[in-house]
Amino acid sequence: MKKIITLAVILVTSLVMTSCNTFYDFDDPYYSLPEASTETLESTMYTPEQLAERSKRLAEINKMPYPEYTLDYGDEFEIRVYNQPEMHTTTAVTPDGLISMPFVDDKLKVAGMSIPEATKHIEEALSNYIVNPKVSLIPLNLKSQTASISGAVNHGGSFPVTKNTRIFDMYAMADGGATRYINGKTMDCWDFPHSTITRNGEQLPVDFILAIEQQDPDHNIQVFKGDRIFIASRAENMVNITGEVASPQFQMWNPNLGILQAVSNCGGLKDQSNGTAIIIRGGMDNPQYFKADVNKIFEGRKLDVPLQPGDTVYIPKDSLSVWNVYISKLMPTGAFINMLITPFFWYNSFKSN
Repeated sequence: MKKIITLAVILVTSLVMTSCNTFYDFDDPYYSLPEASTETLESTMYTPEQLAERSKRLAEINKMPYPEYTLDYGDEFEIRVYNQPEMHTTTAVTPDGLISMPFVDDKLKVAGMSIPEATKHIEEALSNYIVNPKVSLIPLNLKSQTASISGAVNHGGSFPVTKNTRIFDMYAMADGGATRYINGKTMDCWDFPHSTITRNGEQLPVDFILAIEQQDPDHNIQVFKGDRIFIASRAENMVNITGEVASPQFQMWNPNLGILQAVSNCGGLKDQSNGTAIIIRGGMDNPQYFKADVNKIFEGRKLDVPLQPGDTVYIPKDSLSVWNVYISKLMPTGAFINMLITPFFWYNSFKSN
């Protein structure tokens, strides 16, 4: 009988000690994760090699000469012929690249020519009717010299460009970034980190935060004819806050969204949270993990950690909550052992009486 009781006590003690050891193991299971900060999170966006390659490509782009203007469909001109006022006319380049002239039977092909080249071509055509004609080709409306901007702007579309037009100018011509009314608040909708400029099928490595907000000349590049600018919308970019918060939820990302605001929007931490936020960045293909001390951020003892579109912020349980889980799992086992040994205590007590 004593052996049975002894074995039962040893079994219960072993279970308790095992769970205690596990409890201590859970004291800080995230100690190996790097501490999140603005610097560490920004370093995940580009490797040093990628930054060097980007700088090299931007230097090449900024050295490119602005393309010489050539006539194209829709461009309108005034044509003057010296000492021949009856031949003065206005004309536009047709879709097939032609213009018409008085007294010239056939239309003249001018698309793809520079203004001096087109002027010479017109003079050669008029030489069949006039001795040594002198022609002035005066641009009125160069509709072909445009680039487009679309996406999260107020008035997207095609706008005329010259060698003095840069990305910031295009953004201004589109009346800036769009806003939306969401959950009772007016929210900025543009997402510069994911905005793009495409030229001849190539996406140029421009940082739109630097180009528009800071007007950095390396990024605020000249806009060429045919360039396409797309301002991404952050309405499609969310941040997921989950775990031990009062109300787990997806939140719309904005440039000022950090751990402090994101957790506050969720109603704060639950009592059983351990005060650590695990930031998962990079998606499921290449996730990277960081930790942040939420309690110290709320107390002002640490700087807030900015979030990026697509981030997941997980708030785990504290060690005591994990211990309570173990206790809840342990109690049925203890009750089972107690059920086994209780008859022996009753039998021993009855026998002794």
